[in-house]
Amino acid sequence: MDTPDHFEFADELDSLVFDNPHLKFRAGPAFFEGTLSADSQSIAGTWSLGAEKQNVTWQHATSTHENRMETVALTLRSLMHLPAEEWKCTRPPI
Repeated sequence: MDTPDHFEFADELDSLVFDNPHLKFRAGPAFFEGTLSADSQSIAGTWSLGAEKQNVTWQHATSTHENRMETVALTLRSLMHLPAEEWKCTRPPI
């Protein structure tokens, strides 16, 4: 599983169950349960992390080569600003 917003890529899922049209998966403490739309273009469900729950809808996206380049450029441009509250620094023990 990739989470580009958090710069996390290729994380393994702990479990994955797809019983058409229902999808469930767990990745560490996070859990998703949703339903595939009739046209197979979106999945609507609930993303849970501990007691926190959020409704999400994932959409199937297609793009042309030009569109992908624009998307990459916009993503790279967005990396120029990270709010201070999102920075974390851990010092190794002395």
